[in-house]
Formats: sequence, structure tokens, C-alpha cells
Amino acid sequence: MGTETDWVYRVFEPHGSQGWRPYGSDPERWRGTITADDSSEGPQYALSLVLVDLMTEWKTRGLHRAKHVRVCLWRDEEGDEADADAIVELRPSLHAELPRGCPIRLVYADPAPGVSEGSGLPAGEEGAYTPTGNPIPPGRGRGGFRHGP
Repeated sequence: MGTETDWVYRVFEPHGSQGWRPYGSDPERWRGTITADDSSEGPQYALSLVLVDLMTEWKTRGLHRAKHVRVCLWRDEEGDEADADAIVELRPSLHAELPRGCPIRLVYADPAPGVSEGSGLPAGEEGAYTPTGNPIPPGRGRGGFRHGP
């Protein structure tokens, strides 16, 4: 392998009949770039890092279920949603409580190509950190976040 790909991500939240808007009170916090080894798991790895960070944030805030969000992922640079290489939408179950050992119960609405439903969330390398500064536990994969577009 030896080569890397930049995956640009952005998180969106529903905004009624207007569609989707950037997520949160500080939208730039949920927008950035993840560098990962070129492989068929690159998009899945990048999406997993973003999802784990979202789940950690929600758990830290004391939320008992996931929020409805959509994560779009593009290779190299951000584009329109129609141009996204992968899109994962989380829809919370109204009756699901967060399991003790797992930060969030995920529901993939329409898994993106290469992201299998219920595939689990691979962790990053030791010493890697998410956009909000949470450490990524040792595991498979390589990469990291860069803030901003």
C-alpha cells in the first residue's frame, strides 16, 4: 500500500422541509479531513472515526439516545451531497436506551457502498485523536483528523 487518501467529511442535521443543515451550534467543529491508508476500508474507517466521535460527544453530554444526523464523505475535497463517496445516516430508535458497554445504538438507514450494516466501528491507531480531542483507542487502521475544510 504505502499511499494515503484524504477523506473530507461533514455532519448534517435535519432542518424540516428545508432539508439538511450543518450539524450543531458550531458547524465547523463537525467538518474536516481524515487521512487514511488507501484501501477498500478507507471510507469505512473515516466514517467510523466521525461516528465514534459523535457518539462520545452525546454520551458525555448525558444524552440517552443518538441524534438524527447524516455524515457525508468525499475523497480529497468537499462537494455536493450528490457527489459524496459515502453517506451514513443515523436515525435514533425512540425506544432504545444506550447500552452500558456501548456508547450508542446505531441504525444505518442506507449504508454507503463499502459500509456493511452492523459491521462494527473499527478504532484508530494509538495516539490518534478525534476533532473534539477524544483519544482513539489502539486498533486497526491508520489516520487522523485535521480541523477545517
